[in-house]
Amino acid sequence: MIFIARAFPRGRVVCLMKSPLGQLLVRWMILALGVVIAAHVVPGIHYNDPVALFLAVVLLSFFNAILRPVLILFTFPFILVTMGLGIVVIMPSCF
Repeated sequence: MIFIARAFPRGRVVCLMKSPLGQLLVRWMILALGVVIAAHVVPGIHYNDPVALFLAVVLLSFFNAILRPVLILFTFPFILVTMGLGIVVIMPSCF
């Protein structure tokens, strides 16, 4: 699987990968890499086998897919009052 991005004249980067399954797999690979790096850097995080790593990635992606929209929905008045700057506070709390 090859992930190709190219820059347009205005500086935008567009992903040429059109398959939703391919995009999901790329996101899972990046998340798995992040968990592996965190396991090596942070002393309290570890995994014993690849199955545990896979379950952690699935669980984190589920929370990311479900929890983020719910948080944005419930904090929508706060986001409006702060003119969008409240999203800067909400998004890091999802991770």
